Amino acid sequence: AIAGRTDEALDELVGCFVNTLVIRTDLSGDPTFGEVLERVRETSLAGFAHQDVPFERLVEELAPARSLARHPLFQVVLTMHNTAEATLELPGVDVELLPTARPAAKFDLDVMVGESYDPDGGPKGVHGALTVATDLFDPRTARTLADRWVRVLDQLMSEPELRLSSVEVVDEAERRRVVLEWNDTGVPVVASTVLGLFEEQVVRSPDAVAVVQGAESVSFAELDVRANRLAHYLRAQGVGGESVVGLCLPRGVETLVGMLAVWKAGAAYLPVDVGQPAERVAFVLRDSGAVLTLTTEEILDDLP
Repeated sequence: AIAGRTDEALDELVGCFVNTLVIRTDLSGDPTFGEVLERVRETSLAGFAHQDVPFERLVEELAPARSLARHPLFQVVLTMHNTAEATLELPGVDVELLPTARPAAKFDLDVMVGESYDPDGGPKGVHGALTVATDLFDPRTARTLADRWVRVLDQLMSEPELRLSSVEVVDEAERRRVVLEWNDTGVPVVASTVLGLFEEQVVRSPDAVAVVQGAESVSFAELDVRANRLAHYLRAQGVGGESVVGLCLPRGVETLVGMLAVWKAGAAYLPVDVGQPAERVAFVLRDSGAVLTLTTEEILDDLP
């Protein structure tokens, strides 16, 4: 956010002339923090030189894809308060500055920071506030984002030559929770195949629903029968071990039957997207060495 007070004609006017500058930071090449700071400085100064261009004009010229789910061009705004605190003196009136609540978020993340000074005018630090869109973040996540930002700043202040790839965004507790605790998914591995597990399920609950597609429901027993029938046909066509069978089928029951049938025939299946150009589909089938392709009459005319 830029104050928008470069024109001296505005000095005596009361009003909000704030404009928005869109800043893109170049982080390519794994730079050090010092290099990032230099890049941001140059980009920002170049932006300040054109701060009178209205943000609305920028959106109009660039014409980004619009969506009700996000703000165009940027989703994070940083406002830096570095001006002297205003004072108001009225005869017979005591005036006190009171902070106001910010009930609504205009952006995904709204960061507002300001510098603090001691009585002698020396720097005393930076304080700030983070406002988040509650559709995207809960209070705990907002606090985590703020903590991470402070953690990153602490590292970069103590080691300005640290490269971005070496910056620790999360602390040890969070890293342990994400890497170890959440990923502690080790379970005993059953000495079987996917096809073997499927056939065990057929025996265990043959009448249970295996697939639902629209109004159609297919039980495990029926799915197994259809897959077996197709597997016998594939074997009759010479499909067997080390064979590849292309599957160019619509999403749904046919695809699952085809996958199971190919496995039952001892072969491997190759998914083929008919939405790809015909030359691409032809190359995929030729390069894979597919001995045949399973499809439907509706799709057949689109295949090379």
